[in-house]
Amino acid sequence: AAGGQSSRLTDLRSACLGRRRAQVSALVDIFVEADREVVERAVQAVAGLPSVAACSDVDGLLTTVAPPTEPTTAARVEGLRLRLARAASLEATGQYEQGLQLAAQVRAEARVLGYAPLDAEAALLEGSLLMVATRAEAADAALAHALRVAIAHDLHAVAAEAAARRLFVLSEGLGRPAEALVIRPVAEALVERVGVGGPLAALLSNNLGATQEKAGDRAAARAHYERSLELLERSDASDPLLAVIHHNLGGMYLDEGELGPARVHYGRALALCRELLGARHPLGAHPLAGLGDLDVREGAPAQAQVSYGEALALMEAAYGPDHLY
Repeated sequence: AAGGQSSRLTDLRSACLGRRRAQVSALVDIFVEADREVVERAVQAVAGLPSVAACSDVDGLLTTVAPPTEPTTAARVEGLRLRLARAASLEATGQYEQGLQLAAQVRAEARVLGYAPLDAEAALLEGSLLMVATRAEAADAALAHALRVAIAHDLHAVAAEAAARRLFVLSEGLGRPAEALVIRPVAEALVERVGVGGPLAALLSNNLGATQEKAGDRAAARAHYERSLELLERSDASDPLLAVIHHNLGGMYLDEGELGPARVHYGRALALCRELLGARHPLGAHPLAGLGDLDVREGAPAQAQVSYGEALALMEAAYGPDHLY
């Protein structure tokens, strides 16, 4: 109306906002059908919704791959994006197996269409869900594909998240921290291109901490964990990644025999899990197990048994009795 932007830029911003609206809509649909498990994971799900700020990034919008011009193909892309948004909402609400099945279906159909942004987005989500399922080889393949396609087509946020997540899969899932550190400069450059102070930067810093810890450099790992905490506490104190970082610090202090700081961080991780995600979220199982390890070290096996029992119940409820956890 003011003549401050071209009609093409207006269309791109409208399309970007439309995708964000679809993601909110998909999450609301899941909330409408919610059982107790979904309700208790609602905060994490809402926190995980992508920001609308990217829809004001002129440079990012103008380098975006144009949508298909053929109407039937464009409609198929839009429909698949709606299904992908639902898969992301299933992941955010802890319904991992259903989310993985849907993401895999969307990715297969996206490959047939040949529309690069959808292909990269679907591969990123499938890789994230495969990581949760502890299927590390498949997760690495999906994330590597997302990374390659996203870089080739200037999909900066997708490329940055795929690189950050792949670091973790390589180091923790596959036990190859040296290989993960080789791709570190690429991951850092991609995250910097998106913006050094946001949640992606915190995710990368945490995953670099896990990689350095696996590689045996505890000082570097601690610095990365603390940097990640600093980034999140500055930007969004409700991000569940905070609980993950405190858990990681607890494990590090436990390995070093510093039981007091370990208990502080495990306790903070568990409190954040319960505050942000609810008492039955599977993420809380990890600090509970860590507290059990501490109780064993401190000669309190009865208390350890309570913590381990609670952790096991959460894991079995979320993943089934045969999962690696």
